[in-house]
Amino acid sequence: MGINTAISWTDITWNIARGCHKVYDKHPTTGEKVSECEFCYMYRESLNGTRHNPELVSQTSVKSGGAFNLPLRLKEPAKVFTSSLTDFFHKDIDSFRLETFDIIRKTPHLTYQILTKRPGRIRLALELAYEQAMNQGSNNSGMLSLAYWLGEWLRGIPPANVWLGVSAGYQHTIDKRVPILLSVPANVHFVSIEPLLEKVDISKYLGAADGGLAWVIVGGESGNENGQYRYRPCQIEWILQVVDDCHKAGTSCWVKQLGTSLQKQYGFKARHATDPTEWPAYLQVQQFPL
Repeated sequence: MGINTAISWTDITWNIARGCHKVYDKHPTTGEKVSECEFCYMYRESLNGTRHNPELVSQTSVKSGGAFNLPLRLKEPAKVFTSSLTDFFHKDIDSFRLETFDIIRKTPHLTYQILTKRPGRIRLALELAYEQAMNQGSNNSGMLSLAYWLGEWLRGIPPANVWLGVSAGYQHTIDKRVPILLSVPANVHFVSIEPLLEKVDISKYLGAADGGLAWVIVGGESGNENGQYRYRPCQIEWILQVVDDCHKAGTSCWVKQLGTSLQKQYGFKARHATDPTEWPAYLQVQQFPL
């Protein structure tokens, strides 16, 4: 669970746990119950022979060589996606998130890209970890150092090696999650609009210099023609709108993939239209935040 990754905008995936619960919202226009998580790849993998219950959130191995302590073995600078098989701020991780913060603190040469659909729990998680570190600090100087690190973050001085992001693919979930995200101090705030499931306007949230987003990831959904986990449509015009909004605001943008729907529509060779060289030139945009 780590090192090798097909995710183009990161170097390494670090999985502190596996398992999650899908987040549903009522669509304000159609009234239907919708979720970007509907065809989550973690659920696909769990149901395709691993026998893992996808709704059971369980910590990964802490043994020597195990996934949980992976960053402590990395010596060179790298971008680390945390965590691809769960939501870092899921409530079931509260009991061991303190240890992950300690690993992040001890590895300043690594840049942690943390995505969540639960931005309302970010500050709560920081406060809980701070209390836990303080309670353990009387007999542990390392915990006191961690408590100070967390306290600085809560006071508005975030760690330089942490990027905080939310995942959202509808206008209403963007409008719900991004403002909460931006209320929490972070060196970089970002949004992953993947899968992009309708035309969205993110212009009012852009511009790191003005307290907005510094980075936007966008892409269509990947899926199968048959079976339980399929894909929903995306339009090139929707992706272009996001790219244009970022360009006008001077915000870095990363087009990850066009998705299965557009692959089928335009006959791209790469599965899920993941090869930028096949895309129109105006969509070949893959920038990291400055």
